[in-house]
Amino acid sequence: MLVPVNSTRLAFYRKFPQSVRALVLFCTRAIADSEDGKSGRENLAQRAEREGASAVAEHMLPKMFAPTSSDSSQGKAGRPDLVEAVRQIMLATSVNALTGSLRGMAARPSAVELLAKITVPTLVIAGENDLIVPASESAALAGAIPNANLVMIPHAGHLASLENPAPVIAGLQQFLARI
Repeated sequence: MLVPVNSTRLAFYRKFPQSVRALVLFCTRAIADSEDGKSGRENLAQRAEREGASAVAEHMLPKMFAPTSSDSSQGKAGRPDLVEAVRQIMLATSVNALTGSLRGMAARPSAVELLAKITVPTLVIAGENDLIVPASESAALAGAIPNANLVMIPHAGHLASLENPAPVIAGLQQFLARI
């Protein structure tokens, strides 16, 4: 089974490694939130409960995109259509889903100790301009997993598959062809 995972789903591999044939870790991290990170997520969840989904969108959107996508000032092209599409998705998400996600991410345990034990082919995909999971953290993640490959997506932030899909697709195709 090929299971694209994020850090919250590394628990599946931890519990059922025999059921996983390969992993794709996409713009994700293995470390647990710091106390400040947990507090920030809780504060944002409470703000969403008071103000609605727009509070989360306002807080998160500036962090989700590479400058080439989000900046349409100073003569830069930007991708206002993409940013707006993601904003609309966020605004359409229920507050319960947003707060549950925020609190779930805050409660997730570290998976760092698991990384060296991963025995299946693993692909780490990262946006070179990701402000949420910096490229250096993604490189360290790939380096901690035996025989993992890293594909760094140029001109992309945390939503690399939306910002620059061609190299994401190429990386996935090459990985799948090997397994």
